[in-house]
Amino acid sequence: MVINMLYTVDEIIDNIVVLENRDNLEMIKVNKNILPKDIHEGSVLEYKDNIYINRYDIENNKRKELIERFKNLRSE
Repeated sequence: MVINMLYTVDEIIDNIVVLENRDNLEMIKVNKNILPKDIHEGSVLEYKDNIYINRYDIENNKRKELIERFKNLRSE
């Protein structure tokens, strides 16, 4: 059975990237050169078949959700 893990880029420090596991909130550090080139803090990555893949769809949905929450807070 293959388990795909989702991570959020928490911090980028030189060539080290801190990733937060989206299921258990565990933090891991990985070398930046094994990640997609266009990552940034907040990027969502899927670890699948021993590689990290950008998940723009999840990142964009999360961004939209946060914008809606902010709008709702301002309207209260």
